[in-house]
Amino acid sequence: MKRPFMLIGGGILFASFLLPVVGGLVAAGVLMGTAILAFCFYPKDKRLSPRSLLTAVILLLAAIRFLTLDLYISHKTSRLAEYNAEIEAVVYDIEAQKNTSRFYLDIISSTAEEAEGMSAVGYMFEAATFSSGDRIRAEVTFKENDDRYKYSDFDSGKYISARVKNYVVIERAASLIHSFADKTRRGISSAANSLGADDKAKLLGGVLIGNKRSITVDISDDVRATGTSHMLVVSGLHLGILCGLVMRLLKTRTDRRLTVLIMTLFVIFIAVICLFHISILRAGLTYIIMLTGMLIFRDSDSVNSLGFATTVLAFLFPYLFYNVAFMLSAAATFAVIGPAGSILDAFRFGFKSSSLFLRAVRYIFEVFTVAVCALILTLPITVYYFGSSALIAPLSNLLLSFSVTGMLAAGMLGALIWFIPAVGKLVSIPFIFVAKLFAGYFLFTVKVIAESGIGFMDISPDKSVYCGIFALVFILTVHFICKKVNSKKEIKPRAYRKDPESLD
Repeated sequence: MKRPFMLIGGGILFASFLLPVVGGLVAAGVLMGTAILAFCFYPKDKRLSPRSLLTAVILLLAAIRFLTLDLYISHKTSRLAEYNAEIEAVVYDIEAQKNTSRFYLDIISSTAEEAEGMSAVGYMFEAATFSSGDRIRAEVTFKENDDRYKYSDFDSGKYISARVKNYVVIERAASLIHSFADKTRRGISSAANSLGADDKAKLLGGVLIGNKRSITVDISDDVRATGTSHMLVVSGLHLGILCGLVMRLLKTRTDRRLTVLIMTLFVIFIAVICLFHISILRAGLTYIIMLTGMLIFRDSDSVNSLGFATTVLAFLFPYLFYNVAFMLSAAATFAVIGPAGSILDAFRFGFKSSSLFLRAVRYIFEVFTVAVCALILTLPITVYYFGSSALIAPLSNLLLSFSVTGMLAAGMLGALIWFIPAVGKLVSIPFIFVAKLFAGYFLFTVKVIAESGIGFMDISPDKSVYCGIFALVFILTVHFICKKVNSKKEIKPRAYRKDPESLD
């Protein structure tokens, strides 16, 4: 079996898509069925392949993990509901307003033994006087999260909520990572607002660090209507753009080992300032695996790397598969490296020309192909959860993708320069100005498209099954057509042709 983690990760992702529809028991059965399928991959000498055996074992463990954790967490949260306790915890990701505060708690110790070692969503009806990374002692009342399988914090391991009534800070900056992330995020937000705290600055803050809380409802609705919501959340798209830009600067100026070290540290840095957002973790793990392949002079198989990252995350954060954002991210990523990659391999423009027109044609073809494939593969998810789909998304992505690249490149560079003592704030102004120009274009374009009402359709969630069948047929059709074309051209698939010198 050449790609064991493709089968493992694919099985886990497929099971996760079924969870909200058919429940955990059937989803675990799908994983067990995939494990049995692994035994079908025998080598030519008819002996059982060690890779096949290992693949089956991992899938069985994943199925057991999903079932047992469901029972374990259900038992804990039900016992903790409305329970008053005293806790010691580290706080982070604080959102403070005039009379309310919301934050995350990593519980170190508690008079309620069930809560020890858990994470919770903390809130109180007053402004917080602590900072991210501080350790506090507090009196709390635990509550169950509402709508647990769709709750935005449940997937990150925040299975319970805790209303904080009284607290005292017992250690400042107890968590250096959270403290560093908080200060860096505040600095980047300050840089984005340095030329005025308008809608463009709020959008720039959302794109750079995933701070969507300040983005207005009108902007969010316009973005959703154009099918470009993924551009507002910190995801693999953002990490890929930033890593691609840094890699272009490094690949001709540093040796292989130093390049891998710098890129790995850069991925970790982005993950920290984005508070280890689950989509960043998925993309970061995939990217680090590809970097490792580059270091040991082996071709990086992006499909297998994605499967490995998905498998690791499934064991660390099994409830992330109830997260709609992660499911959309994973499905879109598979669309990029799967069907879209196959189409670009089979029907790519095989030229390197200095002609601006030909480069523009190639850009349009690639962006439109990726956008169409991502739309089709995410269609079952958007229909089931939102009851709608933006069919205009391919055109929207074509018109807006370069503006996101511009916001990330100019905005991140300006934000990093902002931290330079004495001259940083002055030198960063031109970069922030350029980033806000791209943000202005983005806001204007999404508003025009959204107000036109073109391509936005309401689809009954009951039709999500048919959308899933359509997506599956599309994948198989693309696979067989592209395989036929590639066999005539006698070229290898993209995953095995990738130049280990480049991760672009």
